[in-house]
Amino acid sequence: MKYKPTVMKKLSKNKNKREKGEVIFILSSVPSVIIRKITVVLKLPNKVDSFLIRVAAIIQAMTDNVWFPDAANLLADVRDKNEKLRKKQNSAKTRAKGTAKARDAQKNKVKDAMDDLKDYVQKICRSNPENALAIVESALMYAKGYTHGQKFKFKAKKIPSGVIKLLGTVAEARCHHDWGWSLNKNDPNSWLISPVDSTKKARTFLRDLPIDQKIYFRHRCLTSKGYTNWEYISLYND
Repeated sequence: MKYKPTVMKKLSKNKNKREKGEVIFILSSVPSVIIRKITVVLKLPNKVDSFLIRVAAIIQAMTDNVWFPDAANLLADVRDKNEKLRKKQNSAKTRAKGTAKARDAQKNKVKDAMDDLKDYVQKICRSNPENALAIVESALMYAKGYTHGQKFKFKAKKIPSGVIKLLGTVAEARCHHDWGWSLNKNDPNSWLISPVDSTKKARTFLRDLPIDQKIYFRHRCLTSKGYTNWEYISLYND
């Protein structure tokens, strides 16, 4: 079933007349930073046990992820090296001679394999700059150059009568705003535009969205210097 949200020209001031599922997009006029480039970083823990868990989580996040269709060989390599590290870590816990040195050598091999995986994610980001942040987050990695406190202030707040208020930022005083929503953030083909895909004002209104579903929303600005990165928010629409 395809959902076709409709535009609301004006929101009723009477809260009792507002319909369930009605969504408001509002962005504040707080200046923000336009991010030109995102650099992917891993931030792997130093402690081996935590390192093992973190690497395994990244492998799981990237497996069958639509953003990474060609990552199977890289993931298999990391998985194999990480499993060998797990065994060497168990041996090192016995404190037998030479086991700690062998474990550390294997950990470096995992780091090298993870660097290859990071470079792959960076390559995907370069090919999809407008979705770079979503790509990095879906891989459970981190984005250097992305600052929560400066640009991404996208917030959601439910108010009475099923109305949802979304707050974000504006990159420039006079810019166009693009909108979209999806039930699957990680599927680039699932994003639907709002009835008016681009507006001059930093707000748009949606209704008739799917009920009892987690919905993802995105927004970006077209400024005099180009597009900002997409900013994302999600909520459960009950």
